[in-house]
Amino acid sequence: MQKLIDNVVPVNGEASPFFNCLSALIFTVQRETYEPRNNSKTAAKAAADKREKFNTSVLTASGLALSYIFNTNYDDSFDKTQYYKAFGNDDYIKYALNFARCNYRIIYTDDTEILTEIEKSLNKNIPILAEGLSDSAWCLITGYDDNKLYGYTAGCPYCQDCVNCMERKVDGHIENGMFYMGKQMPKRVIIIDDFNAESYDDTVFIQYWISVMEHKPKSGFLFGNDAYDAVITLLENVDSFFEMSDDRLNNLYRQIYMNSFLPEYRFCSRWIEYVIKLPEKITKDAYPGLYNSFKKHDVGYKFWAALSEKGQWKVDTQKYAGILKEQSNRNNAIKELKQLKKMDAFTLQALKSIL
Repeated sequence: MQKLIDNVVPVNGEASPFFNCLSALIFTVQRETYEPRNNSKTAAKAAADKREKFNTSVLTASGLALSYIFNTNYDDSFDKTQYYKAFGNDDYIKYALNFARCNYRIIYTDDTEILTEIEKSLNKNIPILAEGLSDSAWCLITGYDDNKLYGYTAGCPYCQDCVNCMERKVDGHIENGMFYMGKQMPKRVIIIDDFNAESYDDTVFIQYWISVMEHKPKSGFLFGNDAYDAVITLLENVDSFFEMSDDRLNNLYRQIYMNSFLPEYRFCSRWIEYVIKLPEKITKDAYPGLYNSFKKHDVGYKFWAALSEKGQWKVDTQKYAGILKEQSNRNNAIKELKQLKKMDAFTLQALKSIL
């Protein structure tokens, strides 16, 4: 028996494999019927392009659009998925799927029913989020037959000199771009039963976002202010960059440059008002911290521009890693990080003021 879901919405290859796959799943199943959680006039106007607004607002709901992390073990090989693994829990899944109104179950590879559950979901034309199947990140399962699973990977356009940080391992592809895997089970899957989940109260989201911005150090990672301070201190250390091997310098450059995808994530965080209904007292004049995400986006690009040429979104370590040895460039990067730290502090203060 074979089942392939027709007309799957493409999985766009952007910053986060999980959210790209979730977006494709939601719009494959619901298409134009998808409605945002917050149906205020402001949100309705913002929903002109539903999928783009879903992508940005679900990142905000998950907390990752408000996060900043730093791997103190920066000699580790770069892994673009670390930004959602660093917190040491699945809260980003919990809040993202609640925003998308999903009732769901997580099933692990050692569950003898995992293949049966995958087939049941596909037979209902609901794709499946899967981790550790096509690569070490998330992908979207969209079909099966007697010997194979089929689906789409999120891909990644961010590194000019790819280091295969997601360890791709598909058996092959068919004509329409779907990958296939034979006898390989994912690390875990998310089975979505329906799209009628009860939404969390707004205060639950706000309290969670605050906890993300104030997250305590964990498993070698720093968060929020601690992360900003660590990166700034590292960039201020003149001698360290001249003492490194080329391989170490390249890896550190990639870690610093792509860390938390600052421009994109801070752009997404402007959709706080799309996730929750802001009180009438929250105005741009009174609480600019909730309305400065376009400025954060611009500052994020200035940070990239200090470490590349005109703020390249595709990191090129071979071409630009040597910039870390130039004091003027590091000073410019430090300046923008300090500005982002200050702007994040205003956002945190504004969130606390709502409670």
